[in-house]
Amino acid sequence: MADDAGGFPDVFADDPVIQAVKRDVARRAQDATEQQQAEHDADMTEKFRGALLEEFDAELLELSEKTISKETKAAYAGDIQRFQKWCRRYAVTPLPSAPEVASVFLWEMLHSGASYQAVKRAHAALSYWHQLENVADPVSAPAPADADGEPFAPAWKLFPKAVLRRAHKMWLEGKENENGVVS
Repeated sequence: MADDAGGFPDVFADDPVIQAVKRDVARRAQDATEQQQAEHDADMTEKFRGALLEEFDAELLELSEKTISKETKAAYAGDIQRFQKWCRRYAVTPLPSAPEVASVFLWEMLHSGASYQAVKRAHAALSYWHQLENVADPVSAPAPADADGEPFAPAWKLFPKAVLRRAHKMWLEGKENENGVVS
């Protein structure tokens, strides 16, 4: 038999109730440590935010003043309305949207004859709308540029990326068919 710290034999070491109590005590200690870390992180984040606001005030003001054009906002509004109508048709929630929902919307646009540019703009509109509403962005990144072979950002959700990649490929094939050469 093992001796405890007081020199007495630990006759209850194998008792399941004692073991459960010890696990509970350890879990509570872990929870307390995690809570302290979370509080520390929140405190430090607030301090960091204050320092960043003080240091980058001019840049933040400049960035917040940059907006998209009225024309782009109008085009986005149309895309968002089409998306909302499409979501009603399938009885799915448009905001926040799941990546799969946004992807099928974009895919249906492509299959109904929408141009690569229209799909790309709808992709950007959905991203913009979700960011404005401060909810999870189902497409998470702007569409790729038109250049052939431009890499796609790895942070993109996979379904919207796949739809855009196919739309881009179809667009390039269409350009090749029209001109005989991809430009």
